[in-house]
Formats: sequence, structure tokens, C-alpha cells
Amino acid sequence: MAKNQPKKLEIHEEVLCKCKDIADYIDILKNGSELIKFHSSTKCRTRKFFLDLKDMKMYYERSFKRGCHRPDFKIDLIDIVDVREGWKTDKFNRTGSKIEKYRRQSEESTSLKARNMLRKLGPIEESVCFSIIYGDDRNSLDLAARDRNTAEMWVLTLNHVRSSLKEVEQKKRWLKNQFLKADLNKNGALNFDECCKLLKQLNVNADYQQTKKIFEKVNTNKNEIQGEQALDMEEFKELFLTLMSRPEIEEIFKSNSSDGKEMDVDELQNFLDKEQNMKFTKEECFHLISTFEQSDLRGRGKMSFIGFIQLLLSEEFQIFNQKHKTVFQDMTLPLSHYFIASSHNTYLTGGQLSGESSVEGYIEALKAGCLDCWDGPKDEPIVYHGYTLTSKILFRDILHDAIDKYAFKASEYPVILSIENHCSEEQQEKMAHHLKQILKDSLYLVPVEEGMQYLPSPQALKRKIIVKAKKVHSSEDDDDNDYESNGEDLSVNGSKVVQGVNYKLSDLVNICQAVSFHGFQNPSEAKCYQMSSFSESKAEKLIQNEKMNFINYNTKQLSRIYPIALNYQSGDKSTFYNDAKFKQNGNCGYVLKPGFLRNPVKDLEDLKRFWKNWLLNIRIISGQYIPKPDQSDEGEVVDPYVKVAVLGDEVDKQKQKTKPIKNNGFNPRWDHKMVFTIKIPESAILVFTVKDYSSSGVNRKLGTYALPVTSLNTGYRHIYLMDYGRRYLTPASLFVHVSIREE
Repeated sequence: MAKNQPKKLEIHEEVLCKCKDIADYIDILKNGSELIKFHSSTKCRTRKFFLDLKDMKMYYERSFKRGCHRPDFKIDLIDIVDVREGWKTDKFNRTGSKIEKYRRQSEESTSLKARNMLRKLGPIEESVCFSIIYGDDRNSLDLAARDRNTAEMWVLTLNHVRSSLKEVEQKKRWLKNQFLKADLNKNGALNFDECCKLLKQLNVNADYQQTKKIFEKVNTNKNEIQGEQALDMEEFKELFLTLMSRPEIEEIFKSNSSDGKEMDVDELQNFLDKEQNMKFTKEECFHLISTFEQSDLRGRGKMSFIGFIQLLLSEEFQIFNQKHKTVFQDMTLPLSHYFIASSHNTYLTGGQLSGESSVEGYIEALKAGCLDCWDGPKDEPIVYHGYTLTSKILFRDILHDAIDKYAFKASEYPVILSIENHCSEEQQEKMAHHLKQILKDSLYLVPVEEGMQYLPSPQALKRKIIVKAKKVHSSEDDDDNDYESNGEDLSVNGSKVVQGVNYKLSDLVNICQAVSFHGFQNPSEAKCYQMSSFSESKAEKLIQNEKMNFINYNTKQLSRIYPIALNYQSGDKSTFYNDAKFKQNGNCGYVLKPGFLRNPVKDLEDLKRFWKNWLLNIRIISGQYIPKPDQSDEGEVVDPYVKVAVLGDEVDKQKQKTKPIKNNGFNPRWDHKMVFTIKIPESAILVFTVKDYSSSGVNRKLGTYALPVTSLNTGYRHIYLMDYGRRYLTPASLFVHVSIREE
């Protein structure tokens, strides 16, 4: 590899300019823009912010005070997680509430404070506000521009820069951090033994003589530390990149380039069409070259091997179909025709038995949740997991601080509040009062018609909150709670639990009326607005013993399956797979069921008419930067292998694995082909798991990734590995080739 290759990998300002508008915006923002920075919901100051693409930072200069210059406020652009328009943070939510409060006070009275605060905050409209979410702690920088155009300019530019920097800059930062950790004496250089030790920590088990030869080649500055030659950070990067060559991608590049050195617009268009199954016009291909090529070839509409690597590493070319990151399914069918993302005991931030109850649980996981409501002090209902050591929160706080503000931040489709009711009738009335007063017009209050045959659609229920609970005069007398009393009286603090339902709470219940399940009835007699809850074990028994009846039941009615242990705050395998299931369709919380789950079926043969016959071919080509177990720096170099599993219907469950690669987590090469036959792809989840082979102990998990089979991008794709907590193990990845043929 050429010695000047690292320079080619540097990010230059012009690479970030996908279009003339962005280029113009960058020029403007480099020179600074006055923005109002909010320190709290009512305290704000004007600062001049600058965009610095040379150091990859956004900053403003602090003022002099008492002769001391305070350090500049800076945000690394690579640390930016999200850029949000409008009032979409806690701070801005409080600001909006304060503005409305002061406006109301100024109209109702002559409050001097209200007039002063309104004069200060009143002109700040939501359309000129935006927030930058940054860092591992997801801090927010809340800003307001002088006009809407300036706000849009910042939002568009920062989102563009963030996307462009994501893959390349993360790897550069990761390598820099590894170098700094290895430089124990902080002299800015590593000798040969230190380089070898760091390479081993990075799972590189390179040949000693080969590494020594490259070390001497890249040691151009001839730094000497304590009598030994040493590499500075840039020289170590070159050593690393030389060892981390990508011959598997170079083979692809050469086979799609006439001279093996450059790829022109026509060749790139042909590669994307034939290999990647992606249709791009010539103009769009030229745009891709302008985005990812970093040399002067860009001006001539040609792409180098390095530019080609960056294209394949980018988000748009990963294995998950980017079109499925937006809502693409038909949302006009009845609610019962969708899988609906739900979270059990959403308010828990820790374990199911002793974790903290918190409003933050709802803020982080708001799709649809379950509230365990109990009588609380001062006639205020509380929420906690009954008969456990979990802490308690007020029912009204969940409604006010979480559901009212965050219900439709991620998706406009309906939110179902499943209320497990343990309250007295008096406190149920208080619950009804809070629901109506806090949620107001968002609360869905349309009564059901007795002859209703089908539930409304997600489209028809946009931005509506639906209450699921028991209803007065329901045909069922038993309570619909998520515990089994075994015939014993249940009590709270020594008092018997009251099972009656208050009329005012009952009036809020319509299309989700909770009833106990007493067996399957004639479908024509079933009421679509009645629904039952099933434990995970009970649902599994029904699937095994009465599969067709259970399928037909759910074509018309909703049912809620509550798991043995699953809430969105837990980082386990079940939650990970659940997240993968709902990653599609814009992550809106609703996924359309396969055809056989939307139409009544008579028997297995009738069900088979909905089956397909997909041949899924996967070639596991290589891995990059595979970490050690738990991302440890200690321990032996791993022997990685890849297991691929298909989860879903019983007819589709299968798994295959590669052979382990001895002593190489750095750039293992498998070139292993797998073929899977899938009958019901709409229900199938594909799971990639990398493990460390052990001949004597447990094969420990090193990283994983899961996605719906129907969301697969075909062609050459990178898979960025995660842990079960859904955190990316940057920069660990797999490189694969995928093809699908339907027979």
C-alpha cells in the first residue's frame, strides 16, 4: 500500500459539499452566525457560533469576564447524535409551556414578571428553534436562530456533515483513542514492542517479520525515544492501514473497472445495477463520486479504490434497506392486521422485581405500554409493579411528563395505554380525570358501534391515545390482570383489592375493551373491540395446540402477549430481537402481518397457499476489527466464527456457521457460502452472530446484528455489529454478499 495512503483518507471540506446549497451554507457558517443559546427554559443568551470543518468542531467564543478568558464552548461534529427541528427536548418543552403560561398571565392580569418574561421569550417561535443532541450522555444544545432560514441552514448542514463523517471519522477516532491509551508515558510515540502490544490488543496477530518490515517503511520521521525508533500517531495509522488492507474489496473493484485503477460513471452505474440491485441515473452516480471520492479524480467523474471503499462503508450501502427506515407499508387496514410494538412494565429502568420506576422509561420506550395502577397516598393513583420492591411514581406524572409530550415524537400512529387496574373506584375516577385533563384531544373517545366488524386503521387513528381497560357491563365478569391469584384474595398494604370499575374510567374505554379469555368462539360472534391478555407460556401452548383458532382469532381481534421478562430498558436477547422486528416500516411501532395472519384459514393446507419459496444465498466474506469478549483489551487474540440464524415460523427456523479463523479478530477472511430456504419471509428475522471459538470452554459472543429478512439489501454489504443493549461496537463489522431468488 502506498505510503501516502493515509493522506488520501483524510476528510477535506469539499468532500462534505454534496450540492451547491450545502457548499454555500458551509461558507456562511464558517464565518459565524448569531444564535440564542438556552441555558434553561427561561435563561438564554446570544452567542456567535462557528462551524470549523478543519478541526471538525462547532463552537462559540466565550466572553471576557474579570480579566479572565473562559474556554471556548466546542462540540466535536463526530459526537453529534441528532439534530432536531422545533421544540423536541425537555428544555424546549418547558420553554414552550412557559411562553404559553406568561401569555395567559399577561392577558389575565398585569403581572410585571409575566410581561418581562414574555418580552424576552415571546418572539421565539418554534420554527426558528433547533437542538443538537451530542455525546454518550445525549446532552442537548438548544438554540434559536434570528429567522427560519438560518435555522434550516444549520439543521441541513449539520445533518449532512454528520452523515458524511459517520463511518470514516468514527474509525479514525477509534484508532486515535487506541493509540493514546497505548502511549502510557505520553511521549506521543510508540516503539516497536509497544506497537506489537497494541496490535495484539486490537486483535491483530500479524507476522513478526512482516510487521517489522512495515514498521521500518512507515517510520519516515525517525523519531527516537530512549534509544529506540518509535512511530508517531500518523505513522502508526499508516502501519495499521497497511496491515488492514481490503483485498476482498480490491478484487470487486478491479473486476468492475476496465483498467483496475479507476471506475468511471458508467462502470459505477453498471456495478450498482448488476451487483447491488440499485437503480441510479448517471447524474446520481456522478453525485456519489462527488461525495465519496477524495482525490482530484472527483472532478473528472472517476472513483478510486479508496473512494469505492468509502462508498461501500456508507450508511446508504449497508445491509438494512434504507427505504424501510420510513413508513412504506399500507397503514389503512384494521389494527388487528398489524404486529404492534409493546413494552411490558415500561416504567421500569432496571429489573422487573426491584428496579426503579421512572417517567424516563416511557420517554425512552414510548410506543405502547402497560401501567400497573394502584391506590396511592393523598387520593393520587400510583404506578409500580405490584408485590415487588420496585419504586413508585404518580400516574399523573407519567401522563404529563412522558405520554403527553412524547407519545408522537417517534411516530404519529396510535399509542395504546394498557391499564392494569388495582385501584379503588374513587382513585379510578381520579385516573379518568387526569387522562381527560392532561391528554385532552389526543384521547380517543369515539364509542364503538355494536355491529362493528373491523377495528379502525392506524392511519385513521393517527395521533390518538387509546385506553385499554375493563368496561362496565362487559360480558365478562373476571378481571383481566397479568397475574394469577390461584383463588386467593389479593391485598395491598393489608387492604383487599377492589375489582369494581368506575363509570368515568369505563367511559374512556372503546376499541380496546379488556376481557378474560375463556376459549375460542365462533368468529362471527366475536367482537373486534374486545381483547384479552396472554402470558408468554399460555400463548405458546395455544400456538402449539390450537394454532388455526389462534390465527383466526387475531385476524379480527387484538391480543396482548406479555413476556416472562421484557422491557425496553433491558439489554437482553429477547429485547434485541424485538427491536429488530420493529426496525422496519420507519420504526413506527406497527408492522403489517403476513397474508395468512390477516385472513381466516381452515387448516394447514389452506395456510400453505400463502407460503413462498425464497432461496436466500449469503456469502460471509470477511470481518473487520472484531473485538474481544466484552470489548476487553486483555486476553488472547480471538478465533472468530460467524453463526447465521433464521428466526420466525417453525418451518423457517434454521442456522448455519462458518469455520473459526485462528488468531485473527482484525481482518478474518471466511469466504463461506450459506443457502437458506424461507417459506414465510414476512415473519423471518435474520441474525448474524460472531463468536470466539473455544475447544475447552464456552464460545463467547463478540458481536451481533439482526434485521427482518424482507429488509435485506442484496449485493455486497457491510454489517455493523452491536451488543444486546443495541449499542454499536464501532468499528466492528462483517462484509457479506447477499442474493435472493424466489422459486
